Amino acid sequence: MVTTTIKLQNFASYSPTESTTLTLTKPVAVLYGHNGAGKSTIAKVIRHHVNATLDGAGNCSVTVSGLTEPEFLIYDTEYVEENFHAKEGKGIRGIFTLGKKTAEELEEIESLEDDAHRISTELETANAAQSQLDTDLEKALNSAKDATWSIKSDYEKGPLRFCLEENKVRGDKARLFQHLSKAEDSDGSILIEDLLREASEIEDETAEKKAELSIPANSISSLESNHLLGSVIAGSSDSRLSALIATLKNESWVRSGQGYLDDSNGACPFCQQALPHDLTLELAKLFDTAYEDQCKQLATLRDEYKSSVTAIISLAGGAPYHDEYVSSDLALQNAWKDLLLILEHNSTELDKKVGNPGDPITPTDSTKTFDAWSDLAATAAAKIIDYNNRIANRDQVKKSIDKRFWQRMRHDHSASLALYKTQAASITNQKSTMAESITSLTTDLATKKKSLRELRASATNIDASIDAINQRIQNIGTQGFKIERDTKNDGYYHIARGSKGKIDYKSLSEGEKNLITFLYFIESLEGSHKSDGNSNKLNRIIVIDDPVSSLSHNHIYDIASLITINVIERRTFPQIIILTHSLFFYHELFKAIREKEWKDYQCFRVTKKDFSEVCEMRPDEIKNDYQSYWLVLKEGITSHKYSVAVPIAMRYILEHYFSFIGYHDKLRDALLALGDDDKPFHAFYRYINRQSHSDDINISDLPEIAPSIYVEKFRQVFDKTGYLRHFNHMMGIEEAETEAS
Repeated sequence: MVTTTIKLQNFASYSPTESTTLTLTKPVAVLYGHNGAGKSTIAKVIRHHVNATLDGAGNCSVTVSGLTEPEFLIYDTEYVEENFHAKEGKGIRGIFTLGKKTAEELEEIESLEDDAHRISTELETANAAQSQLDTDLEKALNSAKDATWSIKSDYEKGPLRFCLEENKVRGDKARLFQHLSKAEDSDGSILIEDLLREASEIEDETAEKKAELSIPANSISSLESNHLLGSVIAGSSDSRLSALIATLKNESWVRSGQGYLDDSNGACPFCQQALPHDLTLELAKLFDTAYEDQCKQLATLRDEYKSSVTAIISLAGGAPYHDEYVSSDLALQNAWKDLLLILEHNSTELDKKVGNPGDPITPTDSTKTFDAWSDLAATAAAKIIDYNNRIANRDQVKKSIDKRFWQRMRHDHSASLALYKTQAASITNQKSTMAESITSLTTDLATKKKSLRELRASATNIDASIDAINQRIQNIGTQGFKIERDTKNDGYYHIARGSKGKIDYKSLSEGEKNLITFLYFIESLEGSHKSDGNSNKLNRIIVIDDPVSSLSHNHIYDIASLITINVIERRTFPQIIILTHSLFFYHELFKAIREKEWKDYQCFRVTKKDFSEVCEMRPDEIKNDYQSYWLVLKEGITSHKYSVAVPIAMRYILEHYFSFIGYHDKLRDALLALGDDDKPFHAFYRYINRQSHSDDINISDLPEIAPSIYVEKFRQVFDKTGYLRHFNHMMGIEEAETEAS
């Protein structure tokens, strides 16, 4: 096992007093950190270790165990300076022994040609199968679109047609299917009948608010349970009449006659016979003050009950209770009838009790019946309030209806969507398997062709490297320059552009310089700058520092693939050290690596506070994709340098976030409004309004100004849509800062 130990102290951004030790024990080490964090310092320390003529590197040191004669091959800015700024005036040093020094037998060449032909045939067959899978996937999609198109025919007429029109799906199958696929699913509780009714209500622009229901409080239940109603209210036992009246049970009759005594002239009010001289006194003893008080309380109780009943009946008979929301509610009407019967019955019973205080009564308890009616009335009242709110807020209600309509449609067409999802998943898996086969065949074919090139290489052995570098330039889609043999200086190259021939390296753009130097470096790993070609790859430790600096965003994938395929996966070199500031490059590098292969990787994060620090992490510890896009914006602000990655990240953020919350329309409207209000940035808003898989037709329209200005425009999108808090959270902006601004 090879172990490389790097001690960092008192050099560049590393602490002058405390050392940071980096121990690399696995075949691949990847170090990520922002610009200025201290990554390139690590490469410089290794370069100082290799070249003793350089000035000292503080208290830093590099030790390697497990290799007898380790050889460091370092790609960094100094490598570019050494190899492409020719100090001798001869050009670029050639790379020798990439090919074999002697040609193989004719039989081996023929065998390679046969293999290449066979692989080409298999590759053609695989590509045809892949095309057929594409056709099958398209058929499955068209079938699903046809199945869901019935939404259009079912609802293009009637009050719900705006759900089609405002989403612009009325005449577009693909758009309708896409919109339906993105809609939230529901459990089927949303009823089309309710949506139709609500849509019909707001469709009438002349509709007015309804009178709201007033629901009376239950003031009768407590009266029904008064103890007097079940009590026997009897006269005093102090009267000599008490025993007789109790026997005859005619207390109420006697009491009613008592009221006529004053006008009877000493005769009985009923039979006209003379009354005993002490009858008035005895009656006064019988119907004493306590008795009279109870009778008065009883009469008052009855009057209060009847008054409350009258108020309830009056309220329930008013105009609001004749609204269709009430009259059409059968349960509510039946509950009112039940309550009315109880109230009328209890009123009659109370009259009887007042007439015969000595007879106890038990009124029917109206509590449950009243509460049932009250609850149903409250439900109707809520419906009326909802109706009034809909009339007052038509626009918001339309949005609510639209959302629930598509949720219902998603539920109704779930079978078609599930079938397509299953078919698409199956076909996609087959395509993935086929793609792996195509990739394998393509790799095998490239290997065979490379072997043929190597066998046919010239005796000098630098022509093969020229071909290889030029092939890589073409493979990544770069045109306009190439490497040529320098006929005046044997063993050297020069750069040529089209018909102009040899050109000065300085005439290349920064991106072209970095691209060609890195391709040259990759090719040099397989050979030597010496004409005898002696090299031992098993002793080589490869160091690659920021290979995507100044490169087009589109080339990040190419560079990551080159490193993965040509450096890492060959498993030729005992140790590979990669340093990068690009989060996109970091993720691209690990996309091709299976998690089970992480055992061969060490990952580190380089950060800087007062001094640079290095800490180990898992390969997947750096933010997920969504968080990564936000990190790109933060890095863009700190770098103060325009990068096409900034608007690309913005477009991905908008697509992911607003797809998740389901408010594409709100986003679209906000972007259109901001674009119209801010003409200088109209192209910017138009660009980020496209989804991530759309064309990049107008990205070149964006002025290369400070990223912080674009981020401010991006903040306005979240402010416009009402999600500024999410923007502040992802950008790490405290609420207090927001309020202050």
